[in-house]
Amino acid sequence: MKKGAAVIVLFFLLSGGILHSLGFREEEHGSELQFAILIKKGDESWYRKEAEGFAARCRELGVSSIVMDNKMDPNIALVNIDLAIEKKVDGIAIVVPEQRMGPLIVDRAFESNIAIVSLDLKLLDHQGRQLAPHFGLDDKSAGYSAGVWLARQVQELEWYGSLSNTIGIAAFTNMHITEYRVRVNECQRALFEWLPELSRSRFFKLDYPGTDAVGGLLSMQELLNQHPEITNWIVFSATDEGAIGAVRALEQVGLGSRSIACGIQAERAFGEFSLAQETAFKGAVFYDPYQLGSRAADALYSYIKNGSAIPAVTSVPFKMITRNDFRGTAE
Repeated sequence: MKKGAAVIVLFFLLSGGILHSLGFREEEHGSELQFAILIKKGDESWYRKEAEGFAARCRELGVSSIVMDNKMDPNIALVNIDLAIEKKVDGIAIVVPEQRMGPLIVDRAFESNIAIVSLDLKLLDHQGRQLAPHFGLDDKSAGYSAGVWLARQVQELEWYGSLSNTIGIAAFTNMHITEYRVRVNECQRALFEWLPELSRSRFFKLDYPGTDAVGGLLSMQELLNQHPEITNWIVFSATDEGAIGAVRALEQVGLGSRSIACGIQAERAFGEFSLAQETAFKGAVFYDPYQLGSRAADALYSYIKNGSAIPAVTSVPFKMITRNDFRGTAE
């Protein structure tokens, strides 16, 4: 592999306190193999479930495991990679906090002869080429499915039956994350295929800050101020957090009952669906983070022990969930 990444030198005192602050957790089994999973944000249930699935599968395979928290910080991710290398791990699964740091992450793993796979977000070079095997969602299919689902909901609501309705579409993405761009683009394609009456001039793609609920709320508030003429909103977000934040903004101006929203990943969807009062957030694309972690551990083991090739992309199943059917889905 061509070495084009800049070298970043970081000095950390590797004391127990620092390790604790990095979210370091290790499980020993006296195994000849040891794997590490580097999650994006340890205080979010989605990434904790990925780590749980990874660690559980490691236990079943008799492999020691280490869980590290990147805390959404590229610098901490680099420290964690170096710690994993120092621990002489045999395989790494990582949710990278910044997709553009892919070359640096992969170079460090390859130089140390450590197998590496990505979860959720692909490890890409600066031309957008994939650098390592990936475990995640089929973003094209999920985005398109969400768009079809939204279109059917709008048809059932018969918004086009009233001349007083002016329909707008708010799509929340992050232009620096390839998977998010794909999800939103496919949702947009489905909406216009299934609802040709929609006005393309009232489609708004928002590169919202933080890709979280606060970013969704602030971006939607600004959009509402710019377009007070729109009476009905279709909201889609590459994550469910952005859609939920947008719904809070719509409720503030009395448009919650005249809007419909959905998102992907279903991290916050369960809490929204559990509210006593139904909101405009009506659906989410769910896929299982526990299964992602488990499959990544299994693939690393098969590769290292048996030489089994790891596919370039391993996609997990997904489904649309709503307030009416989310219970019983793995939370």
